Amino acid sequence: MKKIGVFAGVTLAMLVALLVYAVTILGQYDDLEKSLAEDYAEAATKLQELDSKFPNPAAKTLDPRRYPAWMESRTGMADLLAERFKDPKKVSGFQVRKTRNVALAMLAELLDQRSMGVGEYCAIAARWRAILALPEFKAAQAKWRAIVRTQSMLEGMPLPAPAADATPEELALIRKSLPQLIATMDADKLTILLDRIAAGETPSSED
Repeated sequence: MKKIGVFAGVTLAMLVALLVYAVTILGQYDDLEKSLAEDYAEAATKLQELDSKFPNPAAKTLDPRRYPAWMESRTGMADLLAERFKDPKKVSGFQVRKTRNVALAMLAELLDQRSMGVGEYCAIAARWRAILALPEFKAAQAKWRAIVRTQSMLEGMPLPAPAADATPEELALIRKSLPQLIATMDADKLTILLDRIAAGETPSSED
């Protein structure tokens, strides 16, 4: 009976220790979730505020005067994402969301420095995707499918309808910068999220 009592005591102590551990872990999890949500909201708000400072000119074609600012901002964000995700096996869900928040905050700073709002950034990005969808850029489309994909879009993020109205000037601009556009396709992984932010939405921090 004495041995049974000792065993029960040890078991109880282990259960208490496990309970304390579980509560601690859950507390840390909740704190991390809250921090991620707050950082996301702050970054999204900063991006949306840029549109008040730098309204979207609503140009229907790529403006060679604005294109460099877009490319520079895109490149900075792409470099960060590529570096953080260079070893996919070591990337957790939390790390993905944390890096996304850092990338959004970085983009806000890069755009602010270049007098560009998120609406204009997304409009230029949308035009680039529509031109990319043209038959001429079939090889680059293969790169897109290999790079710009997620767990829910394993075959690559869908491209929009091809820009049949692309001007000779736009085509020349895309052809000239195509190597850099392909090298920075990691930035395109945030397309859906950035479009929603530019539209004024406040997506969940889980998106």
